[in-house]
Amino acid sequence: IIVRVQQQRQPSLLSLKPRRAFRTQMPRIVACLLFPGFELLDVAAPLELLGAVGQETLQFRYVTTTGGENVHSSLMEASGSGQGGPRLQADFEMAPDGAIRPLGGGRNEDAIRPNVLFVPGGVGTRRLVSGDDEQGVLSWIADCVQHCEIVFSVCTGSWVLARAGVLDGLEATSNKAVLRLGQPQRDRPQVMWQASARWVVATAQRDGREQVVVTSSGVSAG
Repeated sequence: IIVRVQQQRQPSLLSLKPRRAFRTQMPRIVACLLFPGFELLDVAAPLELLGAVGQETLQFRYVTTTGGENVHSSLMEASGSGQGGPRLQADFEMAPDGAIRPLGGGRNEDAIRPNVLFVPGGVGTRRLVSGDDEQGVLSWIADCVQHCEIVFSVCTGSWVLARAGVLDGLEATSNKAVLRLGQPQRDRPQVMWQASARWVVATAQRDGREQVVVTSSGVSAG
């Protein structure tokens, strides 16, 4: 999907053009991680744009972190109602070794490894980065990225990636409010946080191969 991207703070969008040869390859599986309190806009906006390339190129799998089919967003939580926002229906769940399997009776033998991992932001990320990770989401992320071609996040999704150790040694950005407070910087100083960048494209080395890591601001700025 992305060609010869070098680490940069704010690249031209032209550098993110799909390769011509990519269209002849097998569809890439994009795993979208859904956790309670994710930000709905963080998911809907980028996936609607990516969906325009067609299922023959990208196929989305919505992965629940809780094992439940319906995962509520943070929309109403921001207003203090405590009811949770609109829900998205997950069709996959986390499996061992960073794989995903069909939700509801899926066996480990049915597990697949996504080519792309997407982590949105939202108030629910605070629970993950604060250590409230009973489902082992961070360790699953750390395993998943080992076989992904691309990892990307919106808003505080990058904070979650950082806590999982995915961004160590890389430039990255996140929600500007939390960066102004210095929270991700204190939490993961191994990351070269860029407070003014709208998005950052970096290249990581995983087992001798290059991986593209894209982090962006929040919410609509990402």
